[in-house]
Amino acid sequence: YSLMFFVIYMLYSEGYAVPLNNKINEKKMQMMISLLSWLDENFTEEITLKMLSDITGYSEKYICRIFKEYTSRTPINYINELRIEKACHEISENNFSVTHAAYDSGFNDLSYFCRLFKDYKGVTPTQYRNLTATNKFTNDI
Repeated sequence: YSLMFFVIYMLYSEGYAVPLNNKINEKKMQMMISLLSWLDENFTEEITLKMLSDITGYSEKYICRIFKEYTSRTPINYINELRIEKACHEISENNFSVTHAAYDSGFNDLSYFCRLFKDYKGVTPTQYRNLTATNKFTNDI
């Protein structure tokens, strides 16, 4: 996401793209690029809105509003999506246990991880493992 925002920012700043509305603000865009880059590198750590506020120098409320404006999700939802995607990779590609994948992805509570995983993916982590294992098997045939 951070790379995508950087490309969009460069297109706008160089005049190759014109916004449909005038709500594109260079300062907001730069903050989002920095924030998304930081989140991409640190999402497995414990992150709070207060930390994001300290990093950017903006209030928690302002960060949430701008984040939602640019990504259509809250910062916490964005972080959870990153963590779930990492867990999916760990479960399917690295054959980690569900518990190990959850903790390695930045979750501290296994039941919370399983509940979020099902919300985001529509299946439990174990069902996901079984589905990806079945798909790998059928792809190998």
